[in-house]
Amino acid sequence: AGLTGLTELYLRENTVSDLTTLAGLTSLTHLCLFSNSITDVIHLAELTNLSLLTLSGNPLTEAAKQDVETLRSRGVTVIF
Repeated sequence: AGLTGLTELYLRENTVSDLTTLAGLTSLTHLCLFSNSITDVIHLAELTNLSLLTLSGNPLTEAAKQDVETLRSRGVTVIF
């Protein structure tokens, strides 16, 4: 059974660095990735139901910060 119906996911302080596998979780509305090793968030663009994203404490690249602004322009509340 897959997790495609998952709406909230909290991965705080888990040394997460690759978000590729999260792209298929299109029902996610809340995603907490506080204090991990994330540098790139491009795959989160596929999460069309996302309304809240927490990225504080991650070493995002400048390109990733631009992707965050794109998410914000889509109405996603991003805490960074």
